[in-house]
Amino acid sequence: MDKQFEPGLKRVSYAPKRDVITLTLASDRVVQIPRRAIKELRNLSERQLRALRPDNAGVTLSQRELDIDIYVLGLLANVFGIRPGVMLGKAGGSKTSIAKRRASQANGRSGGRPRKKRRELAAK
Repeated sequence: MDKQFEPGLKRVSYAPKRDVITLTLASDRVVQIPRRAIKELRNLSERQLRALRPDNAGVTLSQRELDIDIYVLGLLANVFGIRPGVMLGKAGGSKTSIAKRRASQANGRSGGRPRKKRRELAAK
């Protein structure tokens, strides 16, 4: 997986007045998420929220006392409505290479991409 899609977690903090969790990613980007947007954290006390830590090499947001581990990429995907598979497919499709260019040129010389074959539905 490309490093740009692996948001390693460096620091976590909780701001009780604003009721937000602040995640500092390995890329030094900062993301603030309302606590109520994270279902696993909705019913935790301020003390429990202050005990949140990055864990598993920055891959999870964890609260050890309560055995809570939240996968950071999944959390960001849920909060922001992003599907990681779509992001990866988009990144892969945008890559270029000599082999891709040659295949595309050969395909163009032979009339372009072949049409998809349609299956005829039998009338009842």
